Amino acid sequence: MAIRVHSSSAGLDPAALVPGADVVLEVDPAHGFDLPGGVAVRDHLDDEDRRGADVQALEAVNRWRAHADEPLTVDGICWPQVLEFELLTRFTPLVADAVGLQRALVGACERDVLLGDAEPRTRFLVDRVAARHGLRVRGERREIATGQYERSGRPPLLRRLRHDLFTSVTTTLGVPTRLAPASTLLRGYWPLMPLLDAMLGDPGRRPAVTLTALPSGPRRTLRAAAQGGWVGRPGPRARAAARARAAAALRGLDLPDVALDVAGLDLGPWLRPAAVEIVASRLAARLWTAASMRRALSSGRIERVVVPFDDEPGGRLITLLAREAGIPTLLVQHGAYFLPCVVADMTLADRVAIWSRWVVGQRAPDPRLHEVGYPLAGQPVPPRAAQGAHPRIVVLPQPHHPSTAVVETRAWMRHCVTAVAAVRDALPEATVTVRPHPADPANLAPLIAERFPGVVVDAQTPILELLAGHDLCIGATTSATLQAALVKTPVVFLNITGHEWDFPFGGATAVPIARDGAQLAAALTAFGRGSPIPGREHLLRALGADRPDPTPALLALLDGAAEALEPLVLAGVGRSEGDD
Repeated sequence: MAIRVHSSSAGLDPAALVPGADVVLEVDPAHGFDLPGGVAVRDHLDDEDRRGADVQALEAVNRWRAHADEPLTVDGICWPQVLEFELLTRFTPLVADAVGLQRALVGACERDVLLGDAEPRTRFLVDRVAARHGLRVRGERREIATGQYERSGRPPLLRRLRHDLFTSVTTTLGVPTRLAPASTLLRGYWPLMPLLDAMLGDPGRRPAVTLTALPSGPRRTLRAAAQGGWVGRPGPRARAAARARAAAALRGLDLPDVALDVAGLDLGPWLRPAAVEIVASRLAARLWTAASMRRALSSGRIERVVVPFDDEPGGRLITLLAREAGIPTLLVQHGAYFLPCVVADMTLADRVAIWSRWVVGQRAPDPRLHEVGYPLAGQPVPPRAAQGAHPRIVVLPQPHHPSTAVVETRAWMRHCVTAVAAVRDALPEATVTVRPHPADPANLAPLIAERFPGVVVDAQTPILELLAGHDLCIGATTSATLQAALVKTPVVFLNITGHEWDFPFGGATAVPIARDGAQLAAALTAFGRGSPIPGREHLLRALGADRPDPTPALLALLDGAAEALEPLVLAGVGRSEGDD
């Protein structure tokens, strides 16, 4: 009997797929819970395999970059370095699927492989495995259904329209840069807003903004623009010149066919064109952004730069250009780091302010890091809503990101179904709200509402207000799980990933951890009987919210008074417990 390989489970009956006879590369979100174990290609990878796939993907990126960095350095900027994180998000899924598919096909002890469809990526992987192991490949034609993936946390309509209009006008016409002397350029992101507010409240400070990443709210933007200025957008002529420059750089590009071997399979014929496509599709827009930013940074008017990350392309580009101009940079941590990532954030900035040592992942000793506390520690939090007759439970789904194979793609659905089913079993009178992460695909949450009538999906209510309106949080590896402690909403952490997390979601933590539906139902039953849920102190410690308002420390770092703060020299922290 042949083993059949499907590009996607979309359009198929998951109950009809049989482990050992069927392998699926992409699990339809609707099948994330119902697909039998052993059918999804990554079911054939254990936790060590998945962590190994992350490392192998980065190694493949680095091997490609060894030959591509020089020819793809345009206007003095190495674009494979700027786009390294995006390259990783394309390499990692293919590497993980290649390793899993090889395990699945060889482990099935079948010599015949039947292609369930004609999708090119699947055919490539099957052919690579078949050539190495002497398998026979046969094919059949089937149209492939794919899901639509949009961000779920879309802002309200009025805000979107305002943003789209602003972006369209400024991009079409261009906006000249205007900067006050001795300004501080700040790339907008929500953890930076308390720092920006403090700077706006001091007439002696000149916070400036970049139109490519504005602060939260038009009032902040206008005040910062008046006080410190802004970095504008290039006009039509500059954009046309950038497009011509990008076309000239890519014309005749001839990179060597370097082998990108993973688990004995050369994935280069697929990964090399994918990598070039990533750079080529972004080069023109990045070139005109870089030219505008470089002029601003070389104007002599910017004294320092503040960014929320230096791994994604926008943050990395501005950090590299600031380094080129000799301008010091401060990175303020943008969120909690739980999902592993082999392309680390916080590697380029001169100074780094982190919330706490427990939410920055595994890092080598680094004197640039300063533990300052949670950015919003000094901000008011919503009051807790009075508890009604029936418990109110909020479920925070387990996120997945293509930059890592450690969390499988169907973890979101498995997490939600396990959580809601446990609530219905243990606390049938409870109301349940699912809060998707802003980066989650928009088509996931409605599937939960369809499966469990009465479940509410809320992607719009401010997170602290939402958490304060619930009596219990079923958490995952997100910052929001830590934030529940701010409003005294108890947390039970659900871990269905097979990966053991660090403190406070593992190790010597007081936070209750459930690894399946039965354990979660037991914790919910105890909660329903009035048993207190421990762990709030550990969540606050991990968040850095057990410290005072960090804004004075951030201002000291901005002013170059780092000697007033002791650097945090990390040495294997976060692996087990939260003890000082």
